[in-house]
Amino acid sequence: MSFTLTMPSRNGPSGEEKVTIEGNSIVIVGANGSGKSRLADWLDRYHSQGNQVHRILAQRNLVIEDNIQSQPIGVAMNLFWWGVPPNEHTTLNYVTKNNRRFRGRVFRNPISDFTQALILLFARRNERDYEYAEASKQTNEKVPLLDSADERIKTIWKKVFPHRELVLEIKEGTVSAQVIGSPSENYHASELSDGEKAALYLMAVCLCLPENKYIVVDEPELHLHRAILAKLWDELESIRSDCLFVYITHDMDFAVSRTAARKLVLKGYEHKGQLWQWDEVPTVEDIPNEVLLKILGTRRPVLFVEGEKGSPDYAIYQALYPNYLVIPRNSCTEVIQSTKSLRKLTELPTYRLQVFGIIDRDFRDDNEIENLNNDGVCCPQAAIVENLFCTREVMEEFARKLGYSGSEIGERCNQAIENVFTLLNQQFEPQISKRTADRFRAKLDRDINTKIKSQADWHELVDKLKAEIDSQKQQLYDENSHHFQRIVDTRDYEGALLFYRGKDLISAVSSAFGRSKNDYEGMILRYLRQDIREDSEKRMIQAFRKYVPELPGNSK
Repeated sequence: MSFTLTMPSRNGPSGEEKVTIEGNSIVIVGANGSGKSRLADWLDRYHSQGNQVHRILAQRNLVIEDNIQSQPIGVAMNLFWWGVPPNEHTTLNYVTKNNRRFRGRVFRNPISDFTQALILLFARRNERDYEYAEASKQTNEKVPLLDSADERIKTIWKKVFPHRELVLEIKEGTVSAQVIGSPSENYHASELSDGEKAALYLMAVCLCLPENKYIVVDEPELHLHRAILAKLWDELESIRSDCLFVYITHDMDFAVSRTAARKLVLKGYEHKGQLWQWDEVPTVEDIPNEVLLKILGTRRPVLFVEGEKGSPDYAIYQALYPNYLVIPRNSCTEVIQSTKSLRKLTELPTYRLQVFGIIDRDFRDDNEIENLNNDGVCCPQAAIVENLFCTREVMEEFARKLGYSGSEIGERCNQAIENVFTLLNQQFEPQISKRTADRFRAKLDRDINTKIKSQADWHELVDKLKAEIDSQKQQLYDENSHHFQRIVDTRDYEGALLFYRGKDLISAVSSAFGRSKNDYEGMILRYLRQDIREDSEKRMIQAFRKYVPELPGNSK
């Protein structure tokens, strides 16, 4: 089944566009201030002439009255949909809905239609029972009894809240719940949790609507726990496959959970011109859908880094680039690919993104780093991110945090540097060998990725590499050896941080302060987080800043 949704034009303040949806859901994502609620109102207003859209507001009052009064189905539906009872003198359009259902304050006050939704739910049940009784009178055959809306709600409730049983007393006009296995533990619906109330409200609304409607849901994740969010909407979409669900949200995790939905992204809104900037969520090679949605749903520039959430890379760069959306992408290869791919997307007018990547310097030479810079990928002034914990500036600030002052700070830092050079002498041969091997490995990777198209190419490349290794292995080893020896002989500490690749460097530094590697690293990360939260001089952040790339728009 497919639907057609009319959207405001993305190219100007007037006109509309038709969006075709295969299936019965579409997700529109956008950051705060991108015009999401205004768009929901536009959709409601545009489609109201055809009595097509029912809107579930983000601001909704979840109060349930003690007793639900019975009403005829026609009265209950009109009050729920338009906010007025049936009246031949009342024109049913968006103005009526805005004035009566929304009380003229759709963007300011929460809507209070929970009780009316339950009244409609009970009216649906009475309608079903009446139609069944009338059909049974007309035949001696057994008439099938179709599930009513309230019975369907109970079925969904059991799947979403298996520890609670929902009790809907139609005759008494009450709603309650009880703990499974404990019938005596019965409590009124007003005592339900916010999540249970929100779920019951959404179920009542969606299951009571007439057929083939558009259900516009503003902030579908509101009040719902992650554990039940996707399952609830999966069930509602399945039961109401005749309806189109239009989700408008800033919750990227929810958007990702709608795997079959078509997805649009809102990038901005101009209030005076009623102009929305929106577009399809594109497919970008090398970037997972959940990462892409998070990026397109923000207004901040994007920074890809190595590692994962919880890794030193992520923690450090998140502190040093507070104006950026920092996204960990595991390896340097993924950072490079993601940065290049997303930068291609920024050529489209809708996606005015600033995109950068930071990777470890590792064994790369100046030419390689310059080429990476041209693609928006930068390197810190350190071989690996862990070396940033070992700069003199960071050590000095760490010493101050521990309470050292004056000459004591210099003494501790000098001892740490002495420990580092002792380690460098011990690891001289392994470091040279590893760096030389890494250089050949990098060349092999580049050549394989760009030159291999056939078996003949492979044999040719292997022969060429053998010849290059034979001719250059000693030369490259000697170059690395001389460079490392110069660092040691001249006690070039910053040069050592650029050359040395090994996480044991932190251990050499931390021992000078009487701390273990984990304690030293953990305390510095805590100081960085404190600098983010507190209105202070941010001295630890400033200690790191000298050694990381300067990116546009980053606060000092």
